[in-house]
Amino acid sequence: MLAFARRTLLAAAALSLLSGAALSAPLRIVASSVPHAEILRFVKEKLAPDLDVAIIEISGDIRPNSLILHGDADANFFQHAPYLRTEEAQLGTTFAVTAATHIEPLGIYSRKVKSLADVPAGATVALPNNVTNLSRALNLLQASGLITLKAGLKGGQLATPSDIADNPKRIALVQVAPAQLPRSIDDVTLAIQAV
Repeated sequence: MLAFARRTLLAAAALSLLSGAALSAPLRIVASSVPHAEILRFVKEKLAPDLDVAIIEISGDIRPNSLILHGDADANFFQHAPYLRTEEAQLGTTFAVTAATHIEPLGIYSRKVKSLADVPAGATVALPNNVTNLSRALNLLQASGLITLKAGLKGGQLATPSDIADNPKRIALVQVAPAQLPRSIDDVTLAIQAV
């Protein structure tokens, strides 16, 4: 989602009305390195070279919504709606959403097994440690037949490890910062991360 602090939304609306008038400072947009910052750079370089934006790449534990809330950035481009809603609740604020964005699919990766049927008992699975992608990863494990989640999770309710009803292979779940997931692949049986 492209989210703005409410005061910045007004500035962005004014920007679109200025039709090319120069701003005193670039619009500061926070984006995850891959793919969001890459997308913004492509747009700036190929489609809108006159667009005055400063792309602030983030990774790791930096909270982009907090940067907007505290005035260190004007907008961000990286998140899906469930993540945004969780952040709003934690930060005690509401952000204006100006556009929807794509959601990267999750993939299951391994250097130790060739297929999900080969996952041994007691396997270790690395999952993203942020609440929304953790939920998506658990749902992917369920769709892959490795676990079963409790019935009755309501629409929009995020799954957590405590919602696992059945884990027949007794797989161990390890929550890892998303930026560290590619590095964890040699230490676990499976790693689940954005494609």
